[in-house]
Amino acid sequence: VKRVKEVYAVQSNAFTGAANMQINKATTSNLAGVVSFSGYKIPLYKFHVTPKVSGINKTVKAAIKKGGGTLFEDAFIANMPYGIGVFERETSRRFPVSEIMGLSAAQMVGNESVVQELQQEAQELVNERLEHEIERILNGYGR
Repeated sequence: VKRVKEVYAVQSNAFTGAANMQINKATTSNLAGVVSFSGYKIPLYKFHVTPKVSGINKTVKAAIKKGGGTLFEDAFIANMPYGIGVFERETSRRFPVSEIMGLSAAQMVGNESVVQELQQEAQELVNERLEHEIERILNGYGR
């Protein structure tokens, strides 16, 4: 979450709620550990959006990545029965409307800079644990 928040302007609780993380730890018979992410798309409203309340006739501006921003000329903020969000009309008539979605948790974690930082941290942890285990065996423990 910390690495994703450095790159993306997403709310932490929205990211953790949409993410499905699975960890398969390394064992003595299988030395490979795997961390996989999946999940569903997060509504655009859960990113940095202005205005934040419905009923204001302003152009909606949203930023998925930090430091960015896009204007949505035909979008509006609305309070629907299932929650507030950023919507736009599918036709020139009043209904139907569709909610504008952002990225999924897996897409955010799959960002090149996020992946590189996670790999670096994982490698540092593996090196630290390996050194600890080697010293433990050399000192006569674990026999």
